[in-house]
Amino acid sequence: MVAKAAAFFENMAYFNFDGNAGLQSVFEYDFDVKRIVDELGSIIYGDTIEPGRTLVVFDEIQDCPRAIQSLKYFCENMPKLHIIAAGYLLGVALRQEGVSFPVGKVDIKTLHPMDLEEFLLALGEDGLVSDIKLHFDTNTAIPSAIHEKALE
Repeated sequence: MVAKAAAFFENMAYFNFDGNAGLQSVFEYDFDVKRIVDELGSIIYGDTIEPGRTLVVFDEIQDCPRAIQSLKYFCENMPKLHIIAAGYLLGVALRQEGVSFPVGKVDIKTLHPMDLEEFLLALGEDGLVSDIKLHFDTNTAIPSAIHEKALE
């Protein structure tokens, strides 16, 4: 993700809500996005978060319902700030009573786990994928060097 973000943004500010009460507390006071961005930047990220230049990643956002709610205000009041909100239990959290979701303000993308081929391609191991496919298609044993590389 970092390499892809670097192609479009100068910086990436990553925030993980999992068990992080300090991070969660930033969203408890109000939904003033300027204040939230200033606090996230100066206190937690350690640098200025600049709309259009910084990609903000909120990981495990389901652990902070107020952060989910804040997405509406980010969209309305700071539309040039790009935010990715992710969480492996996000769908479950959104079905819980009391969690407000900013309908119409969020583009939902569902990601599924990668298979081995997708994982290797994401790592740039195109040659290894080709070697494995060749040996599978020809029903021949994979040389130990290739096997060891695949195990890594």
